[in-house]
Parts: sequence; structure tokens; C-alpha cells
Amino acid sequence: MGATICLTRAEGQNAKLADRLTSAGFRVVLFPTIAFEPPPDTRIVKTAIAHIANYDWLVFTSKNAVHFFSDYLRAADVPTQQLPRTAVVGSATARALEKHGIHVDLIPTDYHAEGLIAAFEQFSPGEGHRVLIPRALKAREILPETLRERGFEVTVAPVYQTVRPEPTPNQWAGLVDADDQPRPDAIVFTSPSTVKNFGDILIEDAELDPTHFLNRMQVFSIGAVTTEALREAGVESARIAQAEKSTSAGLAAVICNTLA
Repeated sequence: MGATICLTRAEGQNAKLADRLTSAGFRVVLFPTIAFEPPPDTRIVKTAIAHIANYDWLVFTSKNAVHFFSDYLRAADVPTQQLPRTAVVGSATARALEKHGIHVDLIPTDYHAEGLIAAFEQFSPGEGHRVLIPRALKAREILPETLRERGFEVTVAPVYQTVRPEPTPNQWAGLVDADDQPRPDAIVFTSPSTVKNFGDILIEDAELDPTHFLNRMQVFSIGAVTTEALREAGVESARIAQAEKSTSAGLAAVICNTLA
């Protein structure tokens, strides 16, 4: 058996990466640091769906936003054929939309918000300037703020919120040994939220220093934004390996290449 890899994504969202890693000979342990719930106020998204014909673009930056938004669509009995043009941040989000029967019109080459902003440069505000962004309650503001600066009318509709789950005894046992040493050889982070929540869990639940803890293992990041969050959390740059593509396949590739 190869190295042990800890995955910190939400429960139920690790299957593809876990399968790739176990097939490559690694051992996988799960330590979910995020979970998802409906937002405290759903009026914005419900109003937006009721007036969906007023929008020219529907923009998704995560699979989670797709799944929650689709639930609201079904509840409102709005067919997908009535949706405006749709833009997504990357291939995984595009596949999630296609599973719900929603066509994707725009996908950037670079799978992050900045790449989506660049993709929108081909459109002037007069060419469909009303944009609806279903997303997490708390998220990076660069996309809506930049589009507004360029003259687009942007509505941000929270469709879910990220919360911190309580680790189970089995999950703790897979992460820390009796001497408070890390059990995994490496750990994977897929968003700034996973980085922050991991640190908060270690501090509040185990009274451990997350920076010291992480700097004793190899750390993998799904992309530049997550890498920056890790650096801000005090993880040494030499400890961090970043995926070239912000996908499960990209993470698997960098893990295999680094730990081969």
C-alpha cells in the first residue's frame, strides 16, 4: 500500500478522486471540513427564478450551486428551456448542468473566476447585460464586482451556505495519532473554505496548531485561490503542490507525480 492521502472535501464529493487514488495504490482517509445547507434567506433566488425571463445570462461557479439552483427550479416548476444563456467556471460544473438538462453556452479555458471574467470580455454590456449568479452565501466577490464595473447588471442569489461539520471519532482517528502527530502522509484541499475550516477544527476541537500540523506533511491544492489560502494560513510554499487543472483528474495527477 502506498502513501495515505487525507481528503477534506464535503462528504459524498470525494468519490472520483478517491477512486483514482486507490487505483494508483494510495490509501485514502476522509476528513470532511465542509457541508452544505440552504441559505437563511431564499427570497432572492425565488424572486429571480420567478422573473428568469429578465436575465440574459445565468452564471455558475460551482457544482453545488448547480444542484441547489436546480432544486429551486423544480420547486417553482420552471422548465430548463426557459433559462437564459448559461456560463460556467469549469468542466465539472458544466457536467453537473448537463445532468440537469441545462445547456452550457460559455466555458473558459482557465477554470476559475478570473478565467470566466476573461471569457466575458467578448461581450459588451449591450449584448445581454443582465446576469444572474446563483452561488454560496459567502464567496469571492471578484466576478460580480468586475462584471458590474464593466456595465453588466448583476444579481447575486445565494442558493446554499457552507457550514462546518463535526468530525466523527473515526475521522479523528484517521487524522491524528495518540501523540497528536498526523497519520496521513499528505492532505488535499479544494477551496479556501476547506483550508479555513480545517484550521478551525484543529484549533477548537483538538487544541492543535494547524500551521505546525500541516507543515509536517505534503499538502495538495486544487488551484491558485486555494494555494493562496494555504500560504496565508502559514503553510510553507515548498509543502504545497498545486494541480495544473482544477479537477479531480488534475489533483490525482499532481498527487501521483509528487508521491511516485
